[in-house]
Amino acid sequence: MESFDGMILDLRLPDIGGIEILERTMFLYDHVRVVILSGHASSTDFERCIELGAIACFQKPANIKHLVNTFQTELK
Repeated sequence: MESFDGMILDLRLPDIGGIEILERTMFLYDHVRVVILSGHASSTDFERCIELGAIACFQKPANIKHLVNTFQTELK
């Protein structure tokens, strides 16, 4: 099975909600660093994501340098 350390996740997906994917990811791979990137999330959604283990949440369009810096800091 492939291993991964980081994931960028949108909250609005066609077949399953991003929060559900985040919950499953954190249950199965608690070492993974997840950044939420969404254009339709509320502050309540972002707060829930942080509670579930996301390291950061960004509204679209996000500053790509800030996104990359977040991963670089977390994955050291």
